[in-house]
Amino acid sequence: MDFCLWFKTWMPFAVGFGFSLCLGQFAAQEVVRPLYALVGVDRRNKSAKILGLVERTIYTASTYLGSPEFVGAWLVLKVAGQWGKWSEKEGRAWFNAFLVGTGISLMYGVVGGYLISWIAQHDWSKALTVPLSLIGGSICLICYARHIQHIDS
Repeated sequence: MDFCLWFKTWMPFAVGFGFSLCLGQFAAQEVVRPLYALVGVDRRNKSAKILGLVERTIYTASTYLGSPEFVGAWLVLKVAGQWGKWSEKEGRAWFNAFLVGTGISLMYGVVGGYLISWIAQHDWSKALTVPLSLIGGSICLICYARHIQHIDS
């Protein structure tokens, strides 16, 4: 197989999954850490990072393959596993931080899945504007989460 053909075939996947996994990880942790800190939870553990990578992989692959039922099944498992936390002290704040992190992972995963298709189809307007808009929104959320943390401390 010609290297150029191989590169053209796999490059959209590298960009889509790279966007989802790398940028999604950064955005999720930078927004969620200050929110969890407000309720006294340190979320700097490796298992949370691995979980985020796994879920964004599921979201990206499911979106690309047009199989959203995998996203729904994953979200049911994830929510069921956290059910008891919401009844504890500070449960609502913990739940909100959990939802924010899940939402960010979901957005990056879905956009990563669509990004694969947009690049493969040479739809550069969507391939540039949608991810850049998500990055811009994430920067705003990161700034706001840090601002809230400084106000409360």
